[in-house]
Amino acid sequence: MRKAALLTLTFAMTMAGQLLACPNCKDAYTPGSTGASIGESYSWSVLFMLLMPLATVAVITLRIAYSAKKNRNTDL
Repeated sequence: MRKAALLTLTFAMTMAGQLLACPNCKDAYTPGSTGASIGESYSWSVLFMLLMPLATVAVITLRIAYSAKKNRNTDL
């Protein structure tokens, strides 16, 4: 079990660049090129679009928890 986990972790670490980049981002972003800023901006926009639903759910959850805690304290 431990050997399989180590092998999987090693594989993931060696392939991190290929696993994390979508084809368009990887092709558009070549460090030092004139189009690098466009590719970098594109990858940042993808990151923000992926994080926005998580942030929305987190804010709603925290607001509900705060309201529940506030109501519980006033009932006592």
